Amino acid sequence: MGRNYLAGKNGDAINAVLTAAGYNFSLLLNWFRQLLWLLLAWLLAGANPRRLAHVAQKCAAVLGQRHA
Repeated sequence: MGRNYLAGKNGDAINAVLTAAGYNFSLLLNWFRQLLWLLLAWLLAGANPRRLAHVAQKCAAVLGQRHA
């Protein structure tokens, strides 16, 4: 993380807080994306628990490939 030359030491502190907030926001977006995939899997499975497990495994495989 580089230095924020616009505001001196206070700018450095603000930069650290905003960096942490951005990282936490990215984790939250990832969690929402996984929740959306699970919801879509549930809808595509027709709310059938047996099909849901199968479709959820396929969604997890797709998510794993996107992160690799």
